Amino acid sequence: MCGVIGHLGRGSSGQILAKALPGFFHRGFDSAAIVTVDADGCTHTKNDIQPTAHQEIAADALRGQMGIAHNRYTTTGSAISTAERQPFVFERDGISLVFAHNGNMVDTEECRAVLHAKGYTIRSQSDSELLGLTFFDAYLHSEKDTVEEKVYDAVAAVHMACDDAYSVVCALRDVGLIAFRDPHGIRPLVVMRHTQTDDWIVASEDAPLRAQGFDLVGDVAPGEAVIINTATAATPSGHQHIVSRRQCASHPEHVPCALEYVYLARADSVINGISVRAARRALGRALGKHLSETIPFRPDCVVPIPSTPCDAAREVADVLGVPYVEGLIKKPKKMRTFILPYNRFKAVQEKFRIDIESLKGKRVLLVDDSIVRGNTIRGVMELLKSAGCGEVYIAACSPPVKYQNVYGISIPTTTELVANQYPDTADRAAYLNVDGILHIPDDVFIDVFTALSDKIEKFDFSSFFGEYITPTVTDTYLRRLEENMQR
Repeated sequence: MCGVIGHLGRGSSGQILAKALPGFFHRGFDSAAIVTVDADGCTHTKNDIQPTAHQEIAADALRGQMGIAHNRYTTTGSAISTAERQPFVFERDGISLVFAHNGNMVDTEECRAVLHAKGYTIRSQSDSELLGLTFFDAYLHSEKDTVEEKVYDAVAAVHMACDDAYSVVCALRDVGLIAFRDPHGIRPLVVMRHTQTDDWIVASEDAPLRAQGFDLVGDVAPGEAVIINTATAATPSGHQHIVSRRQCASHPEHVPCALEYVYLARADSVINGISVRAARRALGRALGKHLSETIPFRPDCVVPIPSTPCDAAREVADVLGVPYVEGLIKKPKKMRTFILPYNRFKAVQEKFRIDIESLKGKRVLLVDDSIVRGNTIRGVMELLKSAGCGEVYIAACSPPVKYQNVYGISIPTTTELVANQYPDTADRAAYLNVDGILHIPDDVFIDVFTALSDKIEKFDFSSFFGEYITPTVTDTYLRRLEENMQR
């Protein structure tokens, strides 16, 4: 779920990345850092960035016109270890690589052993370091004749070695900006360009970059590698960077993560050619239609739990023909509680305030994107009950989250999931202190996603249905992951 951003162009990478980085803190804020590469090939690092919203990041010392930024949401290793901050910088045989990654590796122990045997010193528990060294080693040992062919060769080697989820941006001195995705394209990665300056960006999402004048070119395809060269070529409109692309996977199959659209991505982003806002509206319409045919009561108002489900909640209210009320107000500069490593319940209560006049005595239908651990709903319910609300029902735009996520979202155990703690819906409602729980049906949920794109045949629904798309995720692996987390 981390945010990755790579820049190459005529502008200052440090300034551009510093402006962009706070726009990605919804994807993680355990740590944040920027590394730039100057004309002499020297790297410049700023890794003391405090990931808080609306922060201005000083970038004066970040020289160069190529660089990588990363904000971290911890899925492996320590959330506080400075050794695990990305981007990583790898150097060997006079070659320097800056590397950042969003996703998750499964076969880390085997990969670690292979790299140790090749003489690499591994300084962290991060799977990103392992993935970066795997790519770097393959590049160094490629027998291809040109640097571009060596890059493509190295990406193909990563595909062979790592059947996991990864979206990568890296900067290679004397080559340029490199981006690639796993053969399933699980995590997002988009390419953007500033048409006036010919500056290029590769990032997890497009929305935070548009304010700087970057336009969406498209997505890095599953299994594809994109190289934006430091070299330029003459065109009718002036010298422009040379961009090359190649499919490096033998059998790519696009299966993007459904949770990006349900919850993770910004509403104003477009990823995999699909508007996130349009996806959430479609889920809201489908949920509203289901509720209109099934619930035996009429709510006085529909209230979203800010801010991800707001678009869906408006659709639910419209279908049901009841007022849409923003009765929960998110306090300014409060970060996401889902990705906090601890004290989530307390953070929820500090995050919101209640519009008492709008909700007092009302039968409220709360709309949320998903129900995972239940901390947000329990915290909100204490606030609503203290404000004098009447009956409160919760409607989710997704099925119950019952299974581990191993593709870059930190849900390593089933025991933390409220749907598994309380399989009976009535027991779950009692725990969450709501009068009832309603979910979009499984088949309706799948139908919504099927209709989003005529180019994508299926999505990763593993957290909802327990079906994993990579063969490395076995029952043995999931059981071992759960046992390790409970120690």
